[in-house]
Amino acid sequence: MRHYFLLFGGLAVLIAVGYLNVLAFRFSWYWLIWWFDLMMHFLGGLGLGLVLLGLGVLRFPTPVWSERRQLLVGVIGLVIIIGLVWEMFEFTTDRRLGNHLVVKTPDKLQQGAADTATDLLSDLIGVTVAAGVFNLILWKNKTT
Repeated sequence: MRHYFLLFGGLAVLIAVGYLNVLAFRFSWYWLIWWFDLMMHFLGGLGLGLVLLGLGVLRFPTPVWSERRQLLVGVIGLVIIIGLVWEMFEFTTDRRLGNHLVVKTPDKLQQGAADTATDLLSDLIGVTVAAGVFNLILWKNKTT
């Protein structure tokens, strides 16, 4: 039953990210609020981590420590891979469409390694918080 909280909580966060993304493009928040992109990456890592961990509980309903550790490492790794793919998409989109986007000036396009590193760090912090929630909810009082 507790995996439903992870699944639906994660889905709620991802829906909120989608809604915020629409608003952000409508009102230029990505370009006007310096920390907005970092918050979106954090929420994306959190939501995706919660969903994947909830699905993992379906696979390991009563896991021992080694299975739990495998699940956590696998989910964290998967979220980082998804973050890297997103960064490649963002980079490609900025390079191909940057001249056609009115709101983006050359200084607002993908800003290189520092931008990518902070985005991935935000993804990692988000999925780490998801892992903490996972541990608190599912195995708070277990010693396995």
